[in-house]
Amino acid sequence: MSYKSNYNPEEKIILARDDAKDRLYEPKPNKKAIRILTVAAYVLCVSLAAIMLSLYYIFLWDPSIKPSMYTKVTNCG
Repeated sequence: MSYKSNYNPEEKIILARDDAKDRLYEPKPNKKAIRILTVAAYVLCVSLAAIMLSLYYIFLWDPSIKPSMYTKVTNCG
């Protein structure tokens, strides 16, 4: 059984130049506006859900209605 490898020891490994490495580690531009908008959208969504839930409990929910978990079976045959 012969094993063929695609590895050629004469091929050279090409490394990145120094300017490419420098660009990789440069400080990124500050995206503060995007962060602020994301937090504002999150707070708005959570607040809207809380307001809708409170409106449901104020206007629609009736605490005197008991849920029927069990039903009586009168005819078994």
